[in-house]
Amino acid sequence: MSHEIINNGPSPCPAAQDPGQLAARVNEIYHDLQAAEFDQLHSRRYRVERLFWQRHVAPLLAKDGAQVGVDLCTGTGLVPGVLLAAMDATAAVLCIDLSPKALEKARQKLGALATRAAFHAGDAASIPLPDGAADWVSMNAGLHHIPDPGRLLREVDRVLRPGGVFCLGHEPNQAFFTSRFLPRLERVIWHLFWYLSPVRNIRRLGRRLRPENRPSDRDYLQPINETLIAEGLIGSPLTFAQLHDLVDVHTHRHDGGAGKVGFMVDELICQHFPYYTVERLCFADYGGEMIRNHLWLRAAFDRVMLSLFPRRGRLFSFIVRKPTLDTISSGSP
Repeated sequence: MSHEIINNGPSPCPAAQDPGQLAARVNEIYHDLQAAEFDQLHSRRYRVERLFWQRHVAPLLAKDGAQVGVDLCTGTGLVPGVLLAAMDATAAVLCIDLSPKALEKARQKLGALATRAAFHAGDAASIPLPDGAADWVSMNAGLHHIPDPGRLLREVDRVLRPGGVFCLGHEPNQAFFTSRFLPRLERVIWHLFWYLSPVRNIRRLGRRLRPENRPSDRDYLQPINETLIAEGLIGSPLTFAQLHDLVDVHTHRHDGGAGKVGFMVDELICQHFPYYTVERLCFADYGGEMIRNHLWLRAAFDRVMLSLFPRRGRLFSFIVRKPTLDTISSGSP
């Protein structure tokens, strides 16, 4: 596969466009601006997310002898790097992301593996492959950025061959956020780590003595507004809360709780993949961000909480397999 980055550019949209189009353009600009710093900003998250792809997905695809894959919302290339390194040298992947700069970063990170990847800057819900062309589709922590997840998931089903697998990693679990107890517990853990951890206190003191010049989401607000206004996509600047609602469509809520946060995993699978076989379903991250630096503690805490609160981890991941032609013809799920 070619490592050329295909960039179709932003679609011209009128000022009265639908919110989905605006969210897509905001995500494109936001992730372009963040691309250079993304790995540094999300290093703690990557440490734990990598494990799902290394331990569960890569061995399964290697066992299947999978050859052609699609990675959606590729970002800076975490998933393609893990999968291609573990698979047969003839396996190849099409990497799709709205952000050309993120894809360029992914190409650089993949190094020699980039010769087995193609890069397409565009809408993940419009995969430039024919029906049934892919042995697998992967997506890590990207679905909550998509305004219309159903459209994307229908496209996943279209491009997967019979017997192919869809691997979705680390999406927000609505069952966690609707719990009265678990989000409160997460906040307690956050404060305990923040105020009682010697390591964090030393780092906090160090930052006060020598402040770091690291970008934050608020730094992106002005350039995003300037671009959107110049393109005629908005008439007045977005607020910081509006920016977060557009970037993390199914995660952040700044409207006093209207609407649901995250996805109900059973509904997601039953609605969009009713005849697929669920090969793996994982729930994790009961303790939230602060535990992620301590992998052994996080794993132990998740095991305990999973037994007490089944299927209510903050994040869920799954692997589902598309039925074969024989299964479809027999009418058996």
